[in-house]
Amino acid sequence: MSKSKKDRQFFNIGGIFFLLIVIPLSLMAFLIANGMFKLGVTIKERAVNVLDAKAQEDIKARAVNTANEIASFLMECKKDLQIATIIPSTETVYKQFVSENKKPLWVKSCLLYTSPSPRDRTRSRMPSSA
Repeated sequence: MSKSKKDRQFFNIGGIFFLLIVIPLSLMAFLIANGMFKLGVTIKERAVNVLDAKAQEDIKARAVNTANEIASFLMECKKDLQIATIIPSTETVYKQFVSENKKPLWVKSCLLYTSPSPRDRTRSRMPSSA
């Protein structure tokens, strides 16, 4: 065989190899990559939706819990006010009432005590006035 015929035969085999192997593999790689990208986008969207729903449930649970805590606090304040209206209006009875009803108060993750201020030992800070 002559050199030009061998070159043509090699070129034909190379072309056939390229047409039968390389192009389908490239097309398959493109389709797989495109599918993976679309899958990633879909997963991201679904994850955001699930997390949004979970966040909404958590916010609702926190809101209900906060509302219950506030209602409980207000009921205690109402009870304290009712008791304060029937106790004798003397300084010693009032001081005893205040000392017996002091409770810690949580505000924005910071514990505040209802005890008297170190600067002012004559007044007491009640939770209802904080």
